Amino acid sequence: MTLPNQQNLPIHYLSAVFGDVTNSYKFYWFLGILDSVALENKQQITIDSLLSKMIAEVWYPVHYFKLSFGKQDQVFQYAQSIKANFTLSDDVKKTEIAAFIFKNAITEVRPLGRYVPYRFLTPWFAADLRGMIDVQKNPKVVELSKIKDNLSLYYFDENETSIIINDDWTDYIKKHYSILQAFTYWHLLKYLQKNNPNVPNIIEKLNSPQARNLTAARNFWHIILENQEIRCIYSNQIMNKSDFSLDHFVPWSFVTHDLVWNLAPIPKNINSAKNNSLPSLKTYLDNFSNLQYIAFNEILNQPKNGKFIEDYVLLFNNDVREIQSLSKESFKQKINETITPLIQIATNTGFSPDWIYK
Repeated sequence: MTLPNQQNLPIHYLSAVFGDVTNSYKFYWFLGILDSVALENKQQITIDSLLSKMIAEVWYPVHYFKLSFGKQDQVFQYAQSIKANFTLSDDVKKTEIAAFIFKNAITEVRPLGRYVPYRFLTPWFAADLRGMIDVQKNPKVVELSKIKDNLSLYYFDENETSIIINDDWTDYIKKHYSILQAFTYWHLLKYLQKNNPNVPNIIEKLNSPQARNLTAARNFWHIILENQEIRCIYSNQIMNKSDFSLDHFVPWSFVTHDLVWNLAPIPKNINSAKNNSLPSLKTYLDNFSNLQYIAFNEILNQPKNGKFIEDYVLLFNNDVREIQSLSKESFKQKINETITPLIQIATNTGFSPDWIYK
C-alpha cells in the first residue's frame, strides 16, 4: 500500500516509519496524531493527550479481544498496567478511557513519552542519528525537527510537552486522512497477524465492535424452538421460544461472527453468567454438537432456509446433500473438530477456560 505523493513533502520518510517494527507504539502514536489533526483540528498537540489516545486505541484489542502484542510491546504493557491499577471494564468507550487516563493515570504512561515522539521521526534524520548512543538521540531529533528545510512531520515546543505539526503536513493529513488511517491499520494488521498467527478475524479486532444485528440468527433458533423441544445445553431446562438469549459457544469476542453453528439458545441469566468465558468442553461439547445436529436437520425442512444452510455448507465445505448424508456421529465430529481448536487457541490468548454453570 502506497501513500499519495505531494510536491515538496518527503512522503518516503513517512512511508518508512512502519518498516521493521518490533513494537506497536508507532502505529498508535500516528493514529492519535491523525485524529487530533483531522477530527479535532489541532496543530499543536500535547504529548500527554497523544499518550492517552494510544492506550485508549489499544484497549479493545488488548482487553476485549485479548490479542497478543508480543512480550516486549510497551503499549501493551502499559494498557495491562492501567487495567491492573484502576477499575476499568474491558469494553469502556475509547473516548472515556482516553479522558480517564489523561485525568487520572497520565503519570503511569508518561514513560512512553521519553522515546515515542522522538523515535517516530527517525526516518527523517536516519543519517544524522547513525552511530549515536540513545542518550544523544532525543536532543538531536528536537534540534533537527526545528529546521524547516527538513520538513519533518512535526517539531517540539520549547518544553517538549507538545508537538507542532508542520503546516504542509497538516494540510496533507486533512486531505488524505482516510488513506493515512488505512495505511496505518494495514501495517498494524500485519504486525498483529505475526503475533497472533492462529487467531481468526484480526481485522475486526482493531477497534471496538460495531453494532450487530442478530435478527436473522434469532429467527433461525425461533424456527427450531417452534418445532423441537430444545433444552439449554448448560442447565438442561426446556427453552421458551419467546424468551431466550443467544449464546456464542466460542465467545463472539474471539470469533467475531454470528454464524448459527456457533450459537445456542439459552436463558438470559445463564448467558449473562457465562459472558466471555470458554465453556468446559468435557461437560458441554457433546450437548452443543447434538443441538447443532438437531438444528441442521430441522432447518432443512423449512422453506426459505438458504441463508441458514449456507452457514453449515461453509463450515463443512460440502454441499447440502453430502452434509445431510452424514451420520449423527460424523456430523457431531465435524462440529467438535471445529470447536475444540478454537477453544484451545482462545484459552492460550487469555480467555477464561472451563466455565461450568452453577
